[in-house]
Amino acid sequence: MTTADDIRAQLQQLGLDSRGNKSTIKARLRKYQKKEPSSNPSNAAQSNDSDNEKEVDASLSAERLTGRKKKAQSRTADAAADDTDGCTDSPTLIEKNSRYDYMLAFDVEATCESGISFEFPNEVIEFPVVLLDGKTLEVIDEFQSYVRPVNRPKLSQFCMDLTGIQQETVDNAPTFVEVLALFEEWLTKHGIILGEYSPTKGHGIDNEHFSPSKKSKKGARKGKGGNLQLTQPDFEYGASFCFVTDGPFDIRDFIAKQCLHSRIPRPSYFTKPYLDVRTLFRDYFDLTNWLNLEGMLKFLGETFVGRQHSGICDARNVGRILKQIAQGFVDLGNENSIFHPANDLLVATPWSEAKIAKFAGGCVLKANRHIDQTREVRMWSFEKVKRLEKRSSEQQQTTAAGSSSGANRNKEEQNEDNMTVTPENEPLKATEP
Repeated sequence: MTTADDIRAQLQQLGLDSRGNKSTIKARLRKYQKKEPSSNPSNAAQSNDSDNEKEVDASLSAERLTGRKKKAQSRTADAAADDTDGCTDSPTLIEKNSRYDYMLAFDVEATCESGISFEFPNEVIEFPVVLLDGKTLEVIDEFQSYVRPVNRPKLSQFCMDLTGIQQETVDNAPTFVEVLALFEEWLTKHGIILGEYSPTKGHGIDNEHFSPSKKSKKGARKGKGGNLQLTQPDFEYGASFCFVTDGPFDIRDFIAKQCLHSRIPRPSYFTKPYLDVRTLFRDYFDLTNWLNLEGMLKFLGETFVGRQHSGICDARNVGRILKQIAQGFVDLGNENSIFHPANDLLVATPWSEAKIAKFAGGCVLKANRHIDQTREVRMWSFEKVKRLEKRSSEQQQTTAAGSSSGANRNKEEQNEDNMTVTPENEPLKATEP
């Protein structure tokens, strides 16, 4: 039977990436062998390749048949080991609580205006991803790119102050479609995507694939933007993965809006279920409200590292929170412990022994959000934003003019009150008929 080391050796000889679990590297080797059937110089080598391919396929089939049983046995063994050694930061505990080869912490930044409705047509201006090993939740790599907005290229002062992203930065950045192509190359480098074909590179949405919302008074009031359907071919994936976000907004809203702006189908990796760490955190700790990143870290006795509302910093802190709740907690009896009474974010009664034991075992990481591709993206058109801005500007001018006129009237009245009445300057009186 072919072992994982044998497959890795073959991949290294072929100059291919040998990282990943056994299923991942088997799939990568099969992919290469199907594309390059005559890559070896001799017939004997070709025959050996064929035998190896059959052996790999047979091995994979056997593994699939017994995969669930083996996985269950492995989890049972890991749980027993955790119970005996009591070490909550053990890699086996994180592995037991993981369901994926990779976790991708993701937190975009987008154009925004102060006090604007959530239906504002935001455009993505920063696209950061932190790649975490699914078994250890250690950082493997990072991807970050700023994005040039096309429809409203000028950033508001509010947006620049909030995100720290300057106008010059986005002016020199690639467009969203170009960033996606770079991101897909990065995913391919890590074996998450197999092959070089990109459904998003160079493929726009024609009118048949773009479904604008029905024009109705009700829809117009709500500002519905359109419906985006995935119609392009899917990728072939070489590893299991899950995006992790702080809330549903990044994938459900910002990515959906930007795909409509760019007139491309939503990439299939953004249609898969993902993990909303904000909801996971609330449910795991039995809280009554959601906490933001800073609040979650404070609850854990940690502080935010980096600049808040910087996409890459936010994504890194999402990864930190994820690892904390996956590896479990013990009551250390110090002021940094989540179980310490000084933690003013606790909303439950004092922690019971049973609850502490539950948290010591860590939390299972699995997707808790799903993409509804029939859901319409509700946002204003850019034309509507222009009309609203024009109306607001006119109202401000009217208010300013009224204030100026009122000030002038008050000044005139004050002058009249201070004026000494003489025959020369006595106010005229209306002549009676």
